[in-house]
Amino acid sequence: MRWVYILQCEDGYFYVGETSRLYRRFWEHQDGLGGLNTSVYPPINIVAIYPVNRLGKFFDYTKKVSNNDYQLNYNIYFDRGGIIENFNIDNDEGGYDSLWVENNITEKMMVDNEAHWKKIRGGKYVKFNVEYNFPNNKFVKELPNCNCGFPCDVKQNEENNYLYFRCAKKNMWDKMREEFGIHDEPCKFFMKYTKDNKYKIEYEKRKQTIKSLTSKSHWLKELSGGHYEHCIGGCGKEYDENNTIRYLRTAINLCFDCFIDKNEELAKKYNQYIPLGKCLIQL
Repeated sequence: MRWVYILQCEDGYFYVGETSRLYRRFWEHQDGLGGLNTSVYPPINIVAIYPVNRLGKFFDYTKKVSNNDYQLNYNIYFDRGGIIENFNIDNDEGGYDSLWVENNITEKMMVDNEAHWKKIRGGKYVKFNVEYNFPNNKFVKELPNCNCGFPCDVKQNEENNYLYFRCAKKNMWDKMREEFGIHDEPCKFFMKYTKDNKYKIEYEKRKQTIKSLTSKSHWLKELSGGHYEHCIGGCGKEYDENNTIRYLRTAINLCFDCFIDKNEELAKKYNQYIPLGKCLIQL
């Protein structure tokens, strides 16, 4: 399991890092072996830790919400669920880039502390011989800060199916707090993520529409097994396994938008290839 962490360091500096060896990495920082940044500005306290996959899913999901991106393939055809359905699973199957997540947290802290942003180190901002520019990352503002002043952790309420923000110190466990002398208690910050309310309604609506249309679109049989470089609906999109119709366990290069919006047109076009009067059921 991979983690992103924030260290409070001497002289008002903060360091953001990532690791799969949480204890060992903290010991390295304590012993001055964790890299130049925490050697020059030794750590005072561990102030936040985050599972990489949950933050990665949140950043990924907020992009989909803002872009009205409904990638439904695995949820419809394989019952694997989407980002929301699998949000609290902390294994590494999501494949999120820990350095990307680390950089987002670093830039989030910089954006929130513009007057002292050069005292935030981490991500791609770790070299002392480089004059960095202030980050232009409006995307990270989707993640609020808790009452402690640090970026929130994100979890899913599985019973009521919504995401919520909480203090990242709640990811720390008792033995860890004891091992590293962490005395700060998590704050009681709580806030629901609500910017996806309309998105979730449309997501479910499209999922049910695609399932219903697929069951009625017997003409898809004529396309099953064919190889099409671009979407046969005419939009010009290249094949995308997350945005394609499947029929008889075979992917067809027909995007969801064309399948929904042009269903009648496509049905008329391809139904003509189905011989009339011929029984399609093999006895």
